[in-house]
Amino acid sequence: AARMHTGIGNIATGYESGNSVTGDYNNASGSGAGGSVAGNYNVASGTSAGQNVAGSRNVTSGIVAGRNVQGDSNIGMADGAGSNVTGPRNAALGYRAGRDVEGDSNTAIGANAGGSVIGSNNVAIGTDAGRTVTASNTVSIGNAAKANAADAIAIGTGAQANGVQSISVGTGNIVNGANSGAFGDPNTVNGSG
Repeated sequence: AARMHTGIGNIATGYESGNSVTGDYNNASGSGAGGSVAGNYNVASGTSAGQNVAGSRNVTSGIVAGRNVQGDSNIGMADGAGSNVTGPRNAALGYRAGRDVEGDSNTAIGANAGGSVIGSNNVAIGTDAGRTVTASNTVSIGNAAKANAADAIAIGTGAQANGVQSISVGTGNIVNGANSGAFGDPNTVNGSG
């Protein structure tokens, strides 16, 4: 049963869904979904999805997806995806993808991808890709790939690009130097280019 407090056009289905909502046209479906929401046009589907949200136009689907979000236009799809997010326009698709993010316009696709990120405009694709990144404008593609410096690119299983504007392509490559690159398997580059 829903207990909507203020606003119009809000819909809640499921036990304890839609409690303490301030705003208009929010939709919560699932036990405990969409509780403690301040904003408009939010959609939460799944047990405990979309709880503690301050923002508008956020969409979450999955058990505990999109919880503790401060920002607008965030997306979390799959169990635990897109939770504990501060900032707008972040997208997370996959089990626990895009959790614990501070920044805007980050994209995480894959189980645990793009978690614990501080920065903006980062892309993480693959299981555990782009985790614990503390930079902006990075691309991490591949299982456990990580680009962790501004404008860095890491492609391949376990590839790392740790230098500013560095590129690491290949399984296990590690590039630490700024403006440097490595292609092939596995290489380590420490000097700047």
